[in-house]
Amino acid sequence: MTDIQKMQAALEAAGINVQKHRERLRPENADLLQQRAVSAEVQQFLTEFSFDTDLSIGEVHFD
Repeated sequence: MTDIQKMQAALEAAGINVQKHRERLRPENADLLQQRAVSAEVQQFLTEFSFDTDLSIGEVHFD
């Protein structure tokens, strides 16, 4: 199971509607990730899980 699949499963288990809170990763943030040579896997993860609000699963917060 990939990290993206694990995150999707965790959000689903917590009853979070990802589609409702999904936000596109801003171009300036995507550019910064590329400039800093962040791995493609991490870039994809952040692109997939960019939200318009703080989402919480227990003590873990995703901004």
